Amino acid sequence: MNDSTLADFHIHSTLPPTQHWQCLDVRRVADDVPERLLVFSPELSRNPEFRRALKTDRTTLPMLQHPSVLRVLGFGESDGILFLRHPPSESPSLLRQLQTGRRFSTEDIIEIGWQICSALQRAHNLGLTHGRIAADSVLCSDTLQVLLAEFGIARWLEAAHNYNSATSNAAPTNSRMLQQQIDRDLTDLAKLLQQLVDANDSLTPDAAASSNLQRLLNRCLETAPERRMQTAREFQGRLGELLIIPGDEQMPVQLEKESPAKVKRSIVNELFQPGAPTPTRPLHLQPSAASASRPQILPLLVVVALIVILTVLAVVLT
Repeated sequence: MNDSTLADFHIHSTLPPTQHWQCLDVRRVADDVPERLLVFSPELSRNPEFRRALKTDRTTLPMLQHPSVLRVLGFGESDGILFLRHPPSESPSLLRQLQTGRRFSTEDIIEIGWQICSALQRAHNLGLTHGRIAADSVLCSDTLQVLLAEFGIARWLEAAHNYNSATSNAAPTNSRMLQQQIDRDLTDLAKLLQQLVDANDSLTPDAAASSNLQRLLNRCLETAPERRMQTAREFQGRLGELLIIPGDEQMPVQLEKESPAKVKRSIVNELFQPGAPTPTRPLHLQPSAASASRPQILPLLVVVALIVILTVLAVVLT
């Protein structure tokens, strides 16, 4: 675990501790670059299942690089105390923002969900799951740039809690367990988006978009597994559709389908309405055989007609 030690950093400030860790704002001694350390409690650091679970993700987590994931720069240990390193972030959590009165429109909620889905799909491709997506583990800037924090930590804590028990869900050991943890991530995300929707009572919603989003969340929270989203990519695609098609009464495809029919009707009206000009025949088209023979028959018919007329006159005059 000894990528670094606490002696490699100057501590500038400490954040209020939680039950399981404390965050320190530090600067590296070597180059004065700011970082944030998440230092685990001595009890957790001594727990063998916690250490095993952390070690399982130790190589893969730094590989998880995505704009919506708070990066893990590395791990460290000092006097048996484990910690991990993050870049500093000034974005508050969604929970903090809700507590201070910020509300998110339907479009904002869809955008937040879309970014989280993108991050989850990248993680799931690496065999990593978050473990506890909630309002206090998602950071969000004023411009709606989302950062997933505490990646994997909930699984490590669960492993520590299950220490000495018969089963441990610290890390996936087969595809079925991984899929269960993926399902948990997607369900947690749906619950978070539902929380943001429920806090939206002070805003005037877009009726169509809100209704479509609610139907999607209801499906994601179905008790029947076959009804729920199976992957983060599928969830992300559904959210993207809500942004593209805001409501059933605004389907641009229908307008495009009507256009050719209108053009055809206008052409027919122009060709056959009274007083319409005769269309010019294209030069490359040749007249048919019947059309070509018609001028040759006309003189013969005229001669026959004259003979009949003369014969009738001769009979009448005699």
